[in-house]
Amino acid sequence: MVIWLGLQIPGIAQDAGDLLKIADAYYENEQFHSAAQYYQVAVGLQPHNPEINYRLAQCYRSVFDYPLAANYYQRTMELDKISFPLAPFYSAQMEKSMGNFKKARDQFEQFIKSNQKSRSIPVAERPALIAQAEIEMEGSIWAIEQLGKSWRDMGFRLLPEPVNSINNDYAAVPSDAQGSITITSGRKGA
Repeated sequence: MVIWLGLQIPGIAQDAGDLLKIADAYYENEQFHSAAQYYQVAVGLQPHNPEINYRLAQCYRSVFDYPLAANYYQRTMELDKISFPLAPFYSAQMEKSMGNFKKARDQFEQFIKSNQKSRSIPVAERPALIAQAEIEMEGSIWAIEQLGKSWRDMGFRLLPEPVNSINNDYAAVPSDAQGSITITSGRKGA
């Protein structure tokens, strides 16, 4: 057993190829946290390998570590944007998830423009991906507009009893067309 960068590496993992086999096995079994640990060591050995960077980004996206995912998608794009055509899309999603709406908007816009007639993405998948990028871009634009407003301009108001009470009331969700609301509450008997 070898310990490198705080990770216990089985004796069979003597080089990057062995690390990748272990990482890939975890990845294929959707054990993304474990896979990320091995890909992280492998990317240290082969920092210019776009596939390792992309797999590491995918792992971090899957475990909701958006800053690290964005970093490795960016590195993937710098190394090989052609072989990993979805890296810009996922990078834009990570920026949006981190609240970087202007950067996300710009990245989605660029993704849409560059993939209208691109051959990098299979023809059958292209319309759905572009439609999703358009929705994501519109969401980013909406968020940019909302950030400029004060909370008073957004139309929030405190609803009276029985919706709000002196107890913890939260997570209100419209539940039907008649205007009913379902809430989570700390009220006695709730």
